Amino acid sequence: MHVLSYAPTVQLIAAPLSINLLGLPQIALAGTPLTLPRRQMRALLYRLAVAQQPVPRDPLCFLFWPDIADTAARRNLTVLLNQLRQALPAPNLLQTQPDLIQLDPAHIQTDTVAFANAVDLYTGPFLDGFSLPASAEFDSWVIQERQSWARRYLDALTILVSGYADRADPCPRRRLSCAPAINKLKFALECQRFVTPIII
Repeated sequence: MHVLSYAPTVQLIAAPLSINLLGLPQIALAGTPLTLPRRQMRALLYRLAVAQQPVPRDPLCFLFWPDIADTAARRNLTVLLNQLRQALPAPNLLQTQPDLIQLDPAHIQTDTVAFANAVDLYTGPFLDGFSLPASAEFDSWVIQERQSWARRYLDALTILVSGYADRADPCPRRRLSCAPAINKLKFALECQRFVTPIII
């Protein structure tokens, strides 16, 4: 993961800042809710937190101020970034370079990243290639578990791909970032064709 360099500060936080984006958005530090005063400030934090990767300034400007000149949008973004930095528990949580912005991944936890990482743990069907010929009941259980985990994986991929689509990012280069999830979804759908349905 690409991490931006930034001027170090002496202020650190003992626990990571937790940001939940799936469901009702929540921000917390060591279990204590953190309230950001402005909705636009929270929106910027959510956008930076979703993937914990550097985000170029230009798409952020377009996201928040699509109808004003680029120079004015960049000034607005600088102001909003300064306000967000002051509102965070430690200023070093926000890392900036002239063209890139990122939350410090070492001190930020988000449910979206955890969710994506969990999907990556699925490397194949449940007990792929394993059977117990002496026990038809065991093999039947394996088939049911295999179908169950395949469906969960498929559901998770569907949610991931839907999340990428909902962002409606106008930049084709950034839209390509969802390609791995889409390819996994296509593969899972293809595999699902060969799963024998359970008859109850």
